[in-house]
Amino acid sequence: MFVVETMASTSKRDIWKFIDPSLHAKPTLPTLADPPTATSVVAKKTTLVQLTANKRDIYELLYQAYKDDNLRISTQLEALGKIQDYIINNISIDNIKII
Repeated sequence: MFVVETMASTSKRDIWKFIDPSLHAKPTLPTLADPPTATSVVAKKTTLVQLTANKRDIYELLYQAYKDDNLRISTQLEALGKIQDYIINNISIDNIKII
């Protein structure tokens, strides 16, 4: 258990909240977001070229937030996969029926 908890809490992965056995309900795993579009900034604009310089700056902030969030989520999903692999590869065959 210690190995899995350590894998879940190290660095900036912050995934213990998804695998904590004391949780009463199954948590929802994060999903990757769609990138922002021109309509995310101004509803009637369909391309980035149509945006003013100020609105493009807002778009760039939204896009950076999107990239940061997706990087965090990708890291979490990768760590969850590694924990799953660790559990599958290290569990006794006698205990598989319990899981």
